[in-house]
Amino acid sequence: MGKKKIKKELEEELKTKNKEIGELKHKYLMALADLENYKKRMKREFEEFMKYANEGLLKELIPVVDNFERALKVKHKDDTFFKGIELIYKHLLSILKKEGVEAFESVGKEFDSRYHEAVSVVPSKHKDGIVVEELEKGYSLKGKLARPARVVVAQKRR
Repeated sequence: MGKKKIKKELEEELKTKNKEIGELKHKYLMALADLENYKKRMKREFEEFMKYANEGLLKELIPVVDNFERALKVKHKDDTFFKGIELIYKHLLSILKKEGVEAFESVGKEFDSRYHEAVSVVPSKHKDGIVVEELEKGYSLKGKLARPARVVVAQKRR
């Protein structure tokens, strides 16, 4: 075998190996990019999960707030007891607010089936479809509807 033939074979083998290295480098970079995308997606999904992780518990606490509000409307003989109930109610509201639960106002606004549940319609001097009474407040959780408001809607007298 001649030196030129060996040199040519070695050059061909080097060219083949360089091509393989290029392909492997490309595959490595693609896998690395896929891994980075996966990490970002997992981080986003985890943040989204954590954002609404307590949603069930928070929704279950909303009727407790309703009951506190009903209790606070009743006149109590024991003023100290009443103030205690009021403090507990305010503390519960502050915890819910910290967790992203907020009541929204409905009275005076136009009925919207995405946010309101009409319990009844009453004749009124107001324009048709205006919420005139709120039986239960509506709540949102971090901008997402947690519970629609239960409302009474106006129907203009004819």
